[in-house]
Amino acid sequence: MEKGLRKRSRRTRDLAKSKTLHPDYLPARDARWPVSHAATHSKISPRIQELANPNSRAPVNLVYYDPNAFKVKPAALTAQCSARVRKLAEPVVH
Repeated sequence: MEKGLRKRSRRTRDLAKSKTLHPDYLPARDARWPVSHAATHSKISPRIQELANPNSRAPVNLVYYDPNAFKVKPAALTAQCSARVRKLAEPVVH
């Protein structure tokens, strides 16, 4: 026996063996498989065809355009802020 090599114990040999597969294990399916006859000769119903078409929507520039988006309300023009809000609005000087 060479130096550094020792006889393996039974326990070490048992641990070195690979595990067996589960009895219900199914190997991975091949990436290519034949297409069924039903799939190649299917007919599309009118309802499925209707659902397959995209919804018709108005153009985005018309949907999101709001002419009053930048109009300031009259109440906001005459608003008065409190002393506390005015104090909090002052910049901090370091």
